[in-house]
Amino acid sequence: MVVLFALALAGGYGLHRANFGATIGPGAATVSAPSGNQADPERATAAASEGGPRFDAATSADAPSGGIVLMDAGSGERLPQLQIACSPAGGAPNSPRPRRSDGDGCVPLSPGIWRIDASIAGFGPPDLEVAVADDLQCVWLQRVVEFVVRVLDPVREPIPGAGAVLFDGGDSVRTALATGHDGTTEILQTWLAPGLRIQVSHPAYEPACVAVDQGLSSRVLDVHLQPCRTAWTLRACDATQVPMSGVTFAARPATGSAPAVPLGSTGVDGTLVVHGDWMFDGCHWFFAGAAYDYRCTPPVPRDVGVDSEIVVALPRRIAGSLAVAGTADGPVRWRFLEPEPDPSGSGILARILEQPAVTRLVPTDLPADRPVLVECLAGGTLISQQRIRVGAPGWSLPVVLDVPAATRRLYLRSPVAALLRIDHGGRSTAAQHSIVGRGNGTHALQVDVTRGGATVLATFAGGAQALLVGEPGADDVVLTVGPPPLVPVEVALQDGQGQPVRDVVLRMSRATSGELAATDAPGWRSMDCGSVFWLRAGPDGLARHDLPAARYDLEIEHLAVRDSLGAGWPPGNPGFVEVVAPGPARFVVTVPRPRRVRIELECDGRGVLPGRWQLAVGAGSVLLGGTACEAWLTESEQEVRILDLRHRELGAARLPPGREPAEVRIRLAEPR
Repeated sequence: MVVLFALALAGGYGLHRANFGATIGPGAATVSAPSGNQADPERATAAASEGGPRFDAATSADAPSGGIVLMDAGSGERLPQLQIACSPAGGAPNSPRPRRSDGDGCVPLSPGIWRIDASIAGFGPPDLEVAVADDLQCVWLQRVVEFVVRVLDPVREPIPGAGAVLFDGGDSVRTALATGHDGTTEILQTWLAPGLRIQVSHPAYEPACVAVDQGLSSRVLDVHLQPCRTAWTLRACDATQVPMSGVTFAARPATGSAPAVPLGSTGVDGTLVVHGDWMFDGCHWFFAGAAYDYRCTPPVPRDVGVDSEIVVALPRRIAGSLAVAGTADGPVRWRFLEPEPDPSGSGILARILEQPAVTRLVPTDLPADRPVLVECLAGGTLISQQRIRVGAPGWSLPVVLDVPAATRRLYLRSPVAALLRIDHGGRSTAAQHSIVGRGNGTHALQVDVTRGGATVLATFAGGAQALLVGEPGADDVVLTVGPPPLVPVEVALQDGQGQPVRDVVLRMSRATSGELAATDAPGWRSMDCGSVFWLRAGPDGLARHDLPAARYDLEIEHLAVRDSLGAGWPPGNPGFVEVVAPGPARFVVTVPRPRRVRIELECDGRGVLPGRWQLAVGAGSVLLGGTACEAWLTESEQEVRILDLRHRELGAARLPPGREPAEVRIRLAEPR
């Protein structure tokens, strides 16, 4: 059984199991959203509440035929009598219409794209865009709070000068602050999105990352840091072993689930004294400043500890100019890439330089004595590409822009569902909707494609996708697109006793896909390829959505840890369903009921707690620090173990049956 961890930590962390995955929050994105390669930040705002499950209007005789249902993302309940401001997305931003939800949390709205602002009622995020159709659409809102972060050492003394970073999921930073002399800093108005966390760091302490709970009951959030017990020296030099001063150094766990922690800059001798050893196990190192933007995988410490000095050779920045010959229409984008990064992932990070127009001289800097791939794009079309290498400062290298390939305009019109995003030419663009024919609500979008062959991926409201393949000819083309025919699906999620299970998300992965078929535009073919959908179970354990007819593999995720460290687990009965047109379809899925477990550590006989340790349940383990953690475990898990960094057992405990949250204390012993 795969274990689901929702961690509230007091130290750094990393993952030791490949199938622990990141998940998606109900407020930052819709409850139903496309997956696959869509790890883009726009999903957290532009797509919010556009593709969620449909509210069943038949459950309320007085429910309006179209509009939105306001939902509390923390409790999962509807929000009745809530005042909001609504304005058409294409209208004047200074003329919102005040509205108030009815007793069922519903707000009637005409079909179209609406901008929703609930800040006056104490909810966020601001400026949500919602695609309203002829039915009711769920809009998930998070409560706005203010609180104080208090950073303390193990004896509860304040730690001044600690950095506190508030971030959502991944590494999307909301704000970065520093604690004052009393060890506190204030977080002003912010919305409690699932996955919201605080990362705290200080040069003399191990960093900690804690969740900002949806049920934040106090205005003070305490974060405890453990002091670092080791010190070592980083020595930065270039390829000729000359010391490099002014190189900034940061480290981030390999999971990429938190922003990088800054650790300081090298001095005139190219050295930086670093305290602690948390930044070795499963981390990435980042360098900038005097060094060209660079990342590398740190060396593996010896069993006896970290070497007293670690030398890292970095590419030095060399300033110069690109001498440009040729022309391009409109703004251009320069992209500098590492042509052949080594297998460990080390290499130069991509750098992008935007220009309003082509100029004859482009000042920039490049890494010394390293091959760099220089690309120039105009209007999304690659018009120049070459490898160069620079040496001395003041370099000047010629770059010739080729004549841009002829492009044609592809007009996508979707009379059935709004277009959310277009992926083409290596770029992902949020769709800007223009209403064509207000009577039928048709959406049209222009895409510039290159003659000779083009591939366009269109994503619609609700998560369905269409892959468009064509060979543009001499004329512009109008192509009608839309999602495949959808089947109303209702899934009842319940435990082994037949009781509904709420606050879980059903992940439905499409196991079958369509085939390329002719379209209404000459030379173009299309294939529907939306593959993964998330359905949230309501208070009654029911999850509803409109899905393409196909076979779907099922997996369960817990709502509390979406956008956090977590994993899915299979349902109790066969983990697949077959959705057949025309529907509707109803399924019953048996779900192992999750429960929250709090684990607290007690000192061993020497009165010492390890700085870092592993929480192991079954075959999975998570690297932690501090004195306690919380984990979401399925009801079938009965034991947790604490391991050291060499995977030796320090202690174990059986989980008490029934209670939620369950609490266990584990007294640590000598490793065995």
